[in-house]
This record gives sequence, C-alpha cells and structure tokens, in this order.
Amino acid sequence: MVRVGIVIETNEGRAQVSETPQSTCGNCAERGSCGMVLTPMPVPREYLLTVDNQFGAQVGDWVEYDLTGPQELKASALVWGLPLIGLLLGAITGAAVYPALGLGKNLAVLLGCTAGLVLAWSVMRLADRQLQAKPQLTPSILRVVTPQVCARPEANPSQQE
Repeated sequence: MVRVGIVIETNEGRAQVSETPQSTCGNCAERGSCGMVLTPMPVPREYLLTVDNQFGAQVGDWVEYDLTGPQELKASALVWGLPLIGLLLGAITGAAVYPALGLGKNLAVLLGCTAGLVLAWSVMRLADRQLQAKPQLTPSILRVVTPQVCARPEANPSQQE
C-alpha cells in the first residue's frame, strides 16, 4: 500500500520520513454526513521511518513510498499470520492438555491462547531485529509529490454559499 509522508532528514541515500496516519474517518466516503465527526478523536501519533531515497528527495518534500515487490505481503504475513498461528496452536494445546493440568477446559484454552500469543510476539521481536538489516525490507521512495488539498465542497464549509 503506497503511503505519503514528508521528508524531515536526508543522509547518504536514505531519508527519514514522517507520516501522520489519517483517522478512520479520513478515508470514509460518508465523513461529511456521519455523526461520528462530532465524537472527539484522539490525535494520531506520528510515525518516523527510514526509506531509500533513490530520487534525491530533499527535506520538506512530500513523497510516496512503499515496499517493493512481494515484500509487503511477506511482512504482513509475519505481522498478522504469526500471532494468529500462535493463538490457534495455543488454544489447541490448551484443549489437549487440560485434563493433565487439572484445570477446566475453558481456562486451559485461555491460558494456551495467552501462551501462544506471548510466544508468537517473542518470535516476532527476534525476527524484527534480524530482518531490519535486510535492504529488501526497507521501503523506497516511489516519487516526490505535491500535497493535495481536498476538493470536495462538503469538506470545506466556507466554500458552501
């Protein structure tokens, strides 16, 4: 998925990019008429990441960046799949060993799920440390862009007259 951010620092073919994720309402087609806009939203936190800067983007440039090739799919499989596998294996293990533990089946499954998630998280942390050094897992700048202003009339009440 292509993301947009602003370059805040450059160094030897790399760029530090700042991205502020949009709220859920930011991408919704009904955001102008939905009652959820009246609900206070927490301020999204800023993400900082290092990307390859093969286009020579400068500080202050808005850029589109993404992982190249199938790398995003592999990263997503690790981030989403590993915890799911840990959860399922923990549940199956808890259900299989509950008589030996002398616990109720539900409690054993719950403890197994918790243990599976903790183990999956630990494996993900180890994998993250090892994979950070791989250049193919570093996002790359796809192009320098100009920030776009929303042209929808309902998004800017001062234009409605």
